[in-house]
Amino acid sequence: MKRFLFVLLLFLPLLLLLASPVWGTITQDTSTESKASVNGDTEDFSWSHTAGASPEGVVVFVVVETTTADDVIGVTYNSVSMTEITGSPLIKSSGETAAVHAFFLGASIVGGTKTVAVDLDGTSPETFAFAITFDAAADLEINTISDVTCTNPATPDYDLCADAVQSPSETLALGSVTSAVIMGWFFGDGSSAGSTPFGSWEDLQQEADFGPNTCGMYAYETIASDDVGIGWSTGSNTDDAVAIAVSINEVAGGAVVPSHRRAVMN
Repeated sequence: MKRFLFVLLLFLPLLLLLASPVWGTITQDTSTESKASVNGDTEDFSWSHTAGASPEGVVVFVVVETTTADDVIGVTYNSVSMTEITGSPLIKSSGETAAVHAFFLGASIVGGTKTVAVDLDGTSPETFAFAITFDAAADLEINTISDVTCTNPATPDYDLCADAVQSPSETLALGSVTSAVIMGWFFGDGSSAGSTPFGSWEDLQQEADFGPNTCGMYAYETIASDDVGIGWSTGSNTDDAVAIAVSINEVAGGAVVPSHRRAVMN
């Protein structure tokens, strides 16, 4: 009996470690782009997003060109309504107008190929949307979002929402919380080659061309707790820009779904 207790005490820390979730294990999964609402199409649209076996969160950005209104009624992932984050949509109502929406779902995510559906109000001009899923050891939540105010003209001249911006950028504070960071953006220049991600933002990037304007979604490569420089390079091009960046983290002490169960949920 004493030997049993000795062995139990010896291995108890290891058993507790194995039974506990490993916080801070959030990783990027896959990203997709919708091309269903272009050329003046104002209809609702959807596309298939193929995630891994056990995603824990999804972020969808919807970028609407030449608008000064909230044209997006909602977004669903696998028929589950997503939450539009606080501060979305960020609407640029001067110069080359546009709106960037950000939607989030951090629990009850199902892996495999699922449908992302965007519900429009029937008046929106050309629209693109982008989805990205994340793996983690637990449910996910929004940590922080970028500044959701627009400046005209840009003050300073690298603001994420302003007229006549060159390589817009700012710093997103993470509050020392280990987080993944993603950004949806619009730029008034018509050449997709004119906008490129910063060196640390090249993972799972998506870019789309409206014709006279461009848009996209970039994901920061490093999952960490340090503040992140957000934005993108426009080379020598100066034009109107609008973007939302968001950081997401695991819910501390939140619901943990064992991997063998997550893989078979439907």
